[in-house]
Amino acid sequence: NITSGRVVACDPLVQPERQPFARELQARGAFPVEILHDKGQHALAVLWLRDRGSLRAADLNWQMALMEGESLDTLGDDEFYGYPVDAGLGCFMDPDAAIAMAERDKREAADPDYSNYYDDVLAGEMGDADVVDHYPLGPGSASNMVIFRSGWGDGSYPSFWALDASGQPVALVTDFM
Repeated sequence: NITSGRVVACDPLVQPERQPFARELQARGAFPVEILHDKGQHALAVLWLRDRGSLRAADLNWQMALMEGESLDTLGDDEFYGYPVDAGLGCFMDPDAAIAMAERDKREAADPDYSNYYDDVLAGEMGDADVVDHYPLGPGSASNMVIFRSGWGDGSYPSFWALDASGQPVALVTDFM
């Protein structure tokens, strides 16, 4: 659910406070997330900002998703900006969801039996699933994050905007390489 027009891609257990991408979206509301597989492993996580049925891959332009202060000019040929994964998870969320997660974590931490956010909150929701639509403040609240396993695991993974002919984003894609 995009409430602010900004999107964060991160490992929610490693950098939940990660800054959003610099691009501000005109779109607000709930958008689907799809995980695409290659040989049984997660290959791509896609946040669809437009109905994909009307899109042709050949008509899309691709642009690395950058945060404020990042520049493609500083990268070498095989370099990219990406988000670090150390907990085997990635997510797409509005920055408001990170605030909600911090609130929940603080509230849960008041319990002396609280261990950590994954063990005490997410593990029960995720179970064996590869993807979970997590609402830190409970179902029905405005802020959610779609959390997914990162396929091959830890590392650093880039995200890209898929842009239509007019330069408007139709999707945000994390490439799990």
